[in-house]
Amino acid sequence: MNEKTTLIIADDHALIRIGLRAQLEHLGAFRLLEAWDQPSLYHLMEREPRIDLILLDIMMPGGREPDWVETFCARHAGHRILLITGLALDEVTRRFRAVPNVMGVVDKGRPAVELRQAVDLALAGQKVWPVQLRPMPELAAAHARAAVLTGRQREVAALVASGMSNKQVAEALSLSEGTVKNHVKEIFRTLGVTNRTQLALRLNPVDA
Repeated sequence: MNEKTTLIIADDHALIRIGLRAQLEHLGAFRLLEAWDQPSLYHLMEREPRIDLILLDIMMPGGREPDWVETFCARHAGHRILLITGLALDEVTRRFRAVPNVMGVVDKGRPAVELRQAVDLALAGQKVWPVQLRPMPELAAAHARAAVLTGRQREVAALVASGMSNKQVAEALSLSEGTVKNHVKEIFRTLGVTNRTQLALRLNPVDA
């Protein structure tokens, strides 16, 4: 019996963890664990005998060391770490590119296809710096379509496209199910789609 690849999603924002989990669970190939602060991450590192990749938010709370990411990477030098961030990618790249077990950095706001590409590369031992994940023309067009949505609509659309039900989206975003339903209706109208499958393909055409 083959064991599933074990990934840790380490981010202090529940919405980010939910979104990443939804994107990665879609593949069905991973065992996913979650950490929400530095203590919970260190607990997982001590408890788990095998960890194949850590998706690590560089702004995780719960510690006092300003350079805690470098310390964490050095302490766990045998583990591959893929940084996830909302900060400027060039700044993060300059800071961490020389750290041996940092496999690269991914913007939290990128489409699911780019996240999966980054995870696959990192698991294969390849570095994932921004220049390697330049959007293809299809993705650029998808970004332009999504740009016409409001910020809240983009949040709803991303979760719906990842396979979540209206109820799950409502719980994730602390909205009523009726509000989510209205958002979905308006998203469909704006993007010219009629169902969730079309929405997923419209936002992320490479998955087709």
